[in-house]
Amino acid sequence: MNQLPSAQRQLLRAIELEGVTQKDFAEQHDIKYSTLKSRVKKARASLMAQFDNCCSFSVDSRGSVIDFSRKGKSCGFAGHEAK
Repeated sequence: MNQLPSAQRQLLRAIELEGVTQKDFAEQHDIKYSTLKSRVKKARASLMAQFDNCCSFSVDSRGSVIDFSRKGKSCGFAGHEAK
């Protein structure tokens, strides 16, 4: 997440990690709710693209990640070892 642009990072941190609802975030930042939903979708896609560039994922039948492997050594996984 730290490699995302500041606005996307702030948005995802609040909504995904801190539990702020999209509606509340939109009101707090004076953004139309529909605009915010688009920004959230774009930020999530950007984050997923970063993951896809660095890792290959194995998912179960529900789409939950069950394993991953690193595609390269320069992806910023300091302290994390690939399986």
